Amino acid sequence: MGFKRFKNDNSFDDFCLQALKLKRDDQCHYNNYTIERIDWSVYDFKCNGVSITKVVSISELLNAIRLHLQLIKVEGLIFEQEQET
Repeated sequence: MGFKRFKNDNSFDDFCLQALKLKRDDQCHYNNYTIERIDWSVYDFKCNGVSITKVVSISELLNAIRLHLQLIKVEGLIFEQEQET
């Protein structure tokens, strides 16, 4: 299974592909998230320009971001439902 081509549509899929292809001292952005590759296996994860953590597994980090985005959607839906009642 190879990498898909970039769509250049600022989608989360493009962000994931860019993160997986990062070279040393490169970075990629999605909304308020930034991932910078510091070294061969070390990535700096930033949110709103503030360093949150350094990770060694980019795939686990991308899954955590994916989960966080889903939680934001769920919280928004719950908030909307509470406002309707």
